Amino acid sequence: MHWLTRRPVHQRLALVGVVGVVLANAWVSDDAYITLRTVEHAARGEGLVWNPGERVQAYTHPLWMAALVVLRVLTQDAYVSVMVLGVGTTALALLALARGSRSSPDLLVALGALVLSKSFVHYGTSGLENPATALLAAWMTSVVARPSAGERTVRQVLLLGALVFLNRVDASLLVAPIVLVVLWRERRVGVLKLLRATLPGVALLLAWETFSFVYYGSFVPNTAYAKLGAGLDATTMIGNGIGALGDNLRWDPSTLTFVGLGGLVALLVALPRARLDAVALVLGAWAYVTYFVWIGGDFMNGRFFMAPTFVVALAWVRVAPLASCPRPLRAPTAGALATSLSIVALLGSRPPLAPIGEQRGWSTYGVTDEQAFYWSRTGLFAPGHGPRPRDPLYGAGQSLPCDTPVTGDSIGFYGFGAGNCGVIVDRLALSDPLIARLPALRDPTWRVGHYLRAVPDGYLESVRTGTCAMRDEDLCTLFDHLQRVTRAPLFSEGRFESIAFLTFGEWRALVDDDAYRRPELVRGTLPLTEQVTFGESGALLEGPVGTLRLRLSGRSSYVLSCRAGREVVATQRVDLERWLAGGEVEVECPAEADALLIEASSVPRCCATYDARPVRR
Repeated sequence: MHWLTRRPVHQRLALVGVVGVVLANAWVSDDAYITLRTVEHAARGEGLVWNPGERVQAYTHPLWMAALVVLRVLTQDAYVSVMVLGVGTTALALLALARGSRSSPDLLVALGALVLSKSFVHYGTSGLENPATALLAAWMTSVVARPSAGERTVRQVLLLGALVFLNRVDASLLVAPIVLVVLWRERRVGVLKLLRATLPGVALLLAWETFSFVYYGSFVPNTAYAKLGAGLDATTMIGNGIGALGDNLRWDPSTLTFVGLGGLVALLVALPRARLDAVALVLGAWAYVTYFVWIGGDFMNGRFFMAPTFVVALAWVRVAPLASCPRPLRAPTAGALATSLSIVALLGSRPPLAPIGEQRGWSTYGVTDEQAFYWSRTGLFAPGHGPRPRDPLYGAGQSLPCDTPVTGDSIGFYGFGAGNCGVIVDRLALSDPLIARLPALRDPTWRVGHYLRAVPDGYLESVRTGTCAMRDEDLCTLFDHLQRVTRAPLFSEGRFESIAFLTFGEWRALVDDDAYRRPELVRGTLPLTEQVTFGESGALLEGPVGTLRLRLSGRSSYVLSCRAGREVVATQRVDLERWLAGGEVEVECPAEADALLIEASSVPRCCATYDARPVRR
């Protein structure tokens, strides 16, 4: 740290100021407590489990979780551990940013952009893995900035890339361009040496995936099944992602302004100088924002933009745009940029340093200011806050019986309060292996990241006894396989056969999509002779479809799916609110279609039921 003492006083004060703002806003999200329950079990020697005795990976950040386990053992307190890790890694990331800067004005602009970014300030803590992603990206950038060391540089960058992957899989998008730049830059080393340089990173990834496969019976976390099994099409997800991006822009305008315009300036300065490392950083940040839109956004305002903001700051200090200005203009230009960002930040719904007022509810796109919502419960400096979350769900979890499974759909505080006693069946499927493999309930009011499932009759009793009590025999078969994988000894007879059954997707044939995605599906026959009234599960009209005219109830949008068996062979979207006069629609299905599925894709303003009736000429 000797280099830090040689920095000008104003730079050191700026660094302390940014860390101080992050610390003043420190909090822990409900989602972080999902991981913390696993951390508590591990610290007590009970394994990396969520429900007692059930090996299910309910977290998405193995590296972050491992660091929390170590700190939890050392501090004996989960809250202290998560605060120390969050603030500590954020501070280290900022120090790495300062060390890599080439000019004082550019560093101050970057630090100003970060302190004005609610995404950076709020998710510099929160208990989630964002600070570690930022630190690893800064570390990679510092390695690339050194004089080329050939094979050693490649080895270090790929090892750090593997750590980013283990910290959060999709964060690999942020650093993938810089990995490609390093491989291109060091291509003269030779193919064999490059392959040898990849071995430590590849070995690390293989070690984790091998452990995950043997211990959990899966290469991916349980949350992947929960989030990817929602049944929403790409058009719907991208539309929601664009809306969520707009919500983030209104909530925190300075962040996306800096990622977009600041990244563009860094890119334009880097390209003529052939500074491919800075180009890669900006492209990685933009790729991550694009990914955010593609997956439908996120329900936490700002969570996905903390790391891209920091990565653009890394690019900014690397190319130092202000260093190209005449010396007398550098300070005024830096001041003008900082002032402009401050004005943009003030346009947000709650400026970064404004008093925190609790928010309830969420936007049309399912997005909310989570830090404001949970500040009074877990904020480090919230009035009356103690070492445990001040939330009713935490208290409810503490009172759970040990021998009776219960359902829940907000399992962070609830599960943490239950400790090593209560067994919770998560209706959002993040921590339950069978529920995660059921399709999400069809719900036009869906909220991104929250995909409710139906709990099959008899499932709670099955969980309690370990013997299937469900009436669905196919689900009983799936339950038995999952019991063997998640509860039987690791090398017990038949366990790896069950793992293969799950890994290769053979379980999918056991799940009736209509029964669990559309439990109130109304069935009718074609040709339609009378009105059919249905709810959110939709209506399935069976029989030869061909060309069909229907009159649908108004003030809703619909998806009409032509099906051959369970396979959808054609779809048609109609929007009565916008263009369909009188609710009349003509449907044309391929010859092989033997049923028409009618589903409302938006909630009508008048009612929760829908009508389809024949058109008589």
